[in-house]
Amino acid sequence: MLLELSPPYAVIFIDGLNDLGREYNFNETIYSNDIKSKMNKSSNDEIKDYFKERFHRLNIVRLINQFKDKNKIKKKKKNYSNDLGNAKISQLVDVLLNNQKINEAISKKYNIKLLNILQPVPIYIDSYSTSKVPKEFLPTEDKSFIKNVKLGYQIYLSKSENMSLNLSKLKIKKPMYIDSVHYSSEFNKTIADTIINKIGLKSAN
Repeated sequence: MLLELSPPYAVIFIDGLNDLGREYNFNETIYSNDIKSKMNKSSNDEIKDYFKERFHRLNIVRLINQFKDKNKIKKKKKNYSNDLGNAKISQLVDVLLNNQKINEAISKKYNIKLLNILQPVPIYIDSYSTSKVPKEFLPTEDKSFIKNVKLGYQIYLSKSENMSLNLSKLKIKKPMYIDSVHYSSEFNKTIADTIINKIGLKSAN
């Protein structure tokens, strides 16, 4: 796009949670397995899949599957573990850092103001202290997703040399989260105002 269009005044990248808390193969995308499966299917397989999909959309079948899924979720909660460990988390951090270096190089070439942001994440004990999030939605220290993100942030901050605006500990007195990870409108506005001030623009309120 930069070859065909005028460069923007600024580009903003907000990274962290999805980059370091991913629960799929660390060196693939979340869609990689689906793409591989699609590429290996014949036309006959596609037809079979079509009829399977139509069958599973029947209300009675959906009702039966709903009961089955509840039991699967209970079993999965007991057995699930996806603690990636230091080595793989460190590789995820390196992927993020390399992407940020590419962003930086391109921004310099086209004279674009660049802002990389390490986003706020609920990895601290008091992360939900101002938010009324139901207990069943709260991530806990024993969940591998939270462990991965927390470890990833520690490794990233030790390696990044201030490459990002660190908003990981940003807090407000009003509700910050509406569920386990998504921001409230008030918190979104605080994040937006912080970004606007950083890149030298006036807030539109």
